[in-house]
Amino acid sequence: MKFRTIFLLPILVIVLASCGKRPAESAEISNQPSPVEDAFKVCQAFTNTGLTTECDVGGFESTIDVRMDMNSEEARKTCIGAVELVSKKIQSLSGRWKLRIFSPYSGEHPIATCPF
Repeated sequence: MKFRTIFLLPILVIVLASCGKRPAESAEISNQPSPVEDAFKVCQAFTNTGLTTECDVGGFESTIDVRMDMNSEEARKTCIGAVELVSKKIQSLSGRWKLRIFSPYSGEHPIATCPF
């Protein structure tokens, strides 16, 4: 399981390199990045690792919910590391948004929660 956490964070760095950047035509309409769009990019980054079974964005709740097969200790490390990486690239999630990691066995109860 420790291998997954070590493996996940470098992959997130690579995938998140494009986050926070908007196409030129979108930039002309608004200089502000959309937090919901950025949250979906974070979800896609988790999905692209192949280690998640599910990722959802809750726009009204300002949550990014990721389901991964890991224990709570690994989830806390992954949560903290991912939020640190994302916060360096995407400022639009700071403040209100939070990352919640669920286990396939935790039902509706997150095993780790980290604010951006």
